Amino acid sequence: MAKGKAADPVTAYAEATRRSSDACRFVRLASERHVRNMAQQRTAAFPFYFDPQEAADRIAFFRLARHVKGEWAGRPIALAPWQEFTVGSFGWKRVENGLRRSGWPITKYRGGRVSRRSRAALR
Repeated sequence: MAKGKAADPVTAYAEATRRSSDACRFVRLASERHVRNMAQQRTAAFPFYFDPQEAADRIAFFRLARHVKGEWAGRPIALAPWQEFTVGSFGWKRVENGLRRSGWPITKYRGGRVSRRSRAALR
């Protein structure tokens, strides 16, 4: 791994967008939060840790799914980088018991919410 390169797509996206003028304020804030949380994980002030393998598994799970209707019916679902970031954010776990840190990303209409939530429920 090259110096300065993130090993997982979630952190890579956060690093790329946290100071980007192309990203909106809320994307920059979410990205900055991820990077800040990575720096303070497993501390008394922040009793969570990021499991990059869990994030990668959740992202890979989507590659098994296919669109069910419309012009893309039957094609595999390919997540955009921002969708990988939101799905992969489920890689945060509690230090005390390894359970996921909870929360749902807020997305616009037709942003793939139903597909992401249904697949998250299956895992």
